[in-house]
Amino acid sequence: MWSAAGWKTKIIGLADAKTHPDFKKLDRILDAVPLGTNQFYDRVCFSRHLAMAAVGGGWMSDYDTIPLHIQSGMPLPNEGRWTSFEWSVPSLISGTESEWRRMANMLVETGSKHQDVNLFSDMMAMQELAGLKPPPYTLELRVLGLDQIHGNSLWGPSMCTASEQKLAAHMSHYAFVTGGRNQADRAGTIADTSAAWQKECVEGARSKDRADNAVNVPLVGKVFFVGLHKTGTSTLYNIFKQQPHITVQHRADWWYYRDPRLFANTQVWVDGYERYAPADTWMGKWSNQHPQTIAEFDVQAGVFPDIAWLNATFPGAHFIVQTRNFRDWVTSRIRHMCTDAIFNATMFNGLAEREHTVSRLVARWSCDRNRYYRLLDPHVASGAILKLDLYEPLASKLHKLSNHLNIALVATNVDANRDLKPPPDCQLLIDLRNLQTPLSDSNWLVHDLVPCT
Repeated sequence: MWSAAGWKTKIIGLADAKTHPDFKKLDRILDAVPLGTNQFYDRVCFSRHLAMAAVGGGWMSDYDTIPLHIQSGMPLPNEGRWTSFEWSVPSLISGTESEWRRMANMLVETGSKHQDVNLFSDMMAMQELAGLKPPPYTLELRVLGLDQIHGNSLWGPSMCTASEQKLAAHMSHYAFVTGGRNQADRAGTIADTSAAWQKECVEGARSKDRADNAVNVPLVGKVFFVGLHKTGTSTLYNIFKQQPHITVQHRADWWYYRDPRLFANTQVWVDGYERYAPADTWMGKWSNQHPQTIAEFDVQAGVFPDIAWLNATFPGAHFIVQTRNFRDWVTSRIRHMCTDAIFNATMFNGLAEREHTVSRLVARWSCDRNRYYRLLDPHVASGAILKLDLYEPLASKLHKLSNHLNIALVATNVDANRDLKPPPDCQLLIDLRNLQTPLSDSNWLVHDLVPCT
C-alpha cells in the first residue's frame, strides 16, 4: 500500500539492527528488560528503532498502518527530530539517523529500569518518556488510531470526514478486537479498507463538484467556535464542510491546545466541552504534563477556551458563540451521558460519589455556563464575538456568518441532530424529568441554582 502511494519502501528487521555499532551494547541491556511471554517479538520491537538508524533514518510505519493524506517523499517534520504521529504509539515515526540512534538507546535504557514487571514494551517506554518535562521527542496526533465504537473510524459511517488531514490510519490488534473484525484475515481486511478509502475519499473527492455550494472567496484568519458542547456544533461544522478551500475540524480537545503548531493546518475549529480533570483528555495521564500543549486544569471549574490566548496567538482570528436555551441544553447533555460512559465520567469528575446526581450536575452546569458567558459578555457586546442561536433560521445564520467573516457562505442540508437515543430506563433521564427545580429557557445567563464559587 505504501509502494502504491508512491513511497520507496524497505522492510527492516533484526539483521539491519545488527549492522549498527550500538547493537551489541543495546542487546546486552535488552537482557535486563522484561519482555513478557513473547520475548522475541518484543525484543525485535525495541531493535527496530536501531535498525532505522542503521539504514539511515527516515520514516517508519508499523505493518498495520496504511497511508492516507501523506505525500511520498515528504520531508522529515520538525527539522528531523524524532516524531511520533500517534502520540506515544509507534505506528508512524520519523527522524534523522542520529535521532533514531538517540531514541533507540533511550528506549532500551528506559525499559531496563522496570525489572519489577513482567512486560515493558517499547511503546511503554515511549509512554513513560512522553511524560517527561519536556518530552525527549515530538508527539503529534496525525494518525487515525483506535476508535472505541468502530475499532477504527475508517470502519465507521464517515470514513472521509474522520480521516481528514490524517497522515495514516493504524489498524491495530485492539482496533480489530474493539470493532469485532476478523482477526484471522487482518491483512485482507486492512487491504480492503485501504482500497475502500482510496475509492471513496480520494477518487470520490476528485470527482465531486462543490462549486455550486459556495462562492470562492478566501477566508482570512482562523475561525473559533467557542460555544458549548450540545449547542449545534455539528450543524456549524456541516456549514463549513460545504465551503470549498476551507479546512474545518470537529473535535472536542482543541480548547486545551497551547501549541500554535497544532492549529497550523486548519482554518475553522468547532466543538469542545469543559473538562474537570487532566485525565479527561484522551491522551490520558500524561496530558497535564505538557503545559506547552495542554492548558492547566481547575478541577472545581470547567476549563473553557482561552479567548485572550487565541486572540494574541492568531491575530485577525474570528470568534463565534452559538447558544441554546438552558432547558434543552441540559436535556441534550443528560441524554448524551446516558449513551456515552466516557462523557458521563467526565461530567462527574471532581464530584464526590454522593454528589453524582442530576440536581448536582444541573447546578454545576449553570454555574460554569454563567461563569463562562460572563467572560464572553463584553466581547459579544463589542461585536468581537458573533452570537448565534441554535434555533434561528439557516438563512439568518448564514447571513450573519458571512458578514462577520467577510466571505460568501452558501449551504444546504446542514441540520444534524446528534442527540443520541438513550435507553428508556436511564436513571439520569428519569431523575431529570422528576427534577423539582424548573429549568430556564434563557439561551444566555440563567439564575444560579446554587451559590457559585
